[in-house]
Amino acid sequence: MDGQKNRYHFVAVNPEGKKFSGTVWAESENEARKKISERGLALFSIEEFTAENAAITDGF
Repeated sequence: MDGQKNRYHFVAVNPEGKKFSGTVWAESENEARKKISERGLALFSIEEFTAENAAITDGF
C-alpha cells in the first residue's frame, strides 16, 4: 500500500446491543473492518466515504 488513508463510514453494534455509526480512517476496507472489530463492535455495514457521499450528506 502507498500509505494513503481512506475514510470509511460504518454501522455496528456493541456487545450490549447498542447501535453505533461513525467513521474510521484506514488504508483498506479490510484494515477498517479490523479496527472496528478491535473496538469490540460487530459490523453491520461499511462503505468508503467518497466526495459523492459527502455531497449527499452535506445537508444533514
